[in-house]
Parts: sequence; C-alpha cells; structure tokens
Amino acid sequence: MSSNIDIMFHYFLKIRKKYPNIDNDLETILRPLRHPRDAMCMADIKESYRQLTGEKFPMRCGSLGVGEFLLTIPYVACYCNENGTLMFYSVDGF
Repeated sequence: MSSNIDIMFHYFLKIRKKYPNIDNDLETILRPLRHPRDAMCMADIKESYRQLTGEKFPMRCGSLGVGEFLLTIPYVACYCNENGTLMFYSVDGF
C-alpha cells in the first residue's frame, strides 16, 4: 500500500522527468527573492514560469501539492501571509 507521501514523490519524479529543466526554471524565478518581504505567491510563480518558458505550469495537483513540490527544491522557503496565502522566496544557496 502506498502512502500519500509515496504517491506525491512519484508524481514529482514524473514531472521532473517530463520537464527536466523545471527546477532550474523555478530557481531562476525565485533566485532574486531573497527575503520574505519579496516573496511571490503561487499564481505569480505560475505566471512567471509561463513567461520564462512559454509553457503553462505543468502541475495540476492543487496549491498544497504545488507548494510541496516547490519545497523539494533546495533553498526554497515558504511562509503563510496574514490572508493565508503561501508565499515563496529563496534563501542563500542558489
């Protein structure tokens, strides 16, 4: 029996296999955001991804799944703002 963690892990591997540059693309988007005050919400990340790659963001698993995926990329951090929106930024390391 697979756990939810196993299912998401395999889904993330499938995404990375189909889109081998996705981590680098997301790092490019998040690299300038070095402080929580500069953080970007998921909708803005998806739009930036579309502008950078010319493709729609490939994940269709909902905001928690996309957030979980983003947090598997080294040096990506997240917090929840006062409205409950997940906000992403990078910490030193990129």
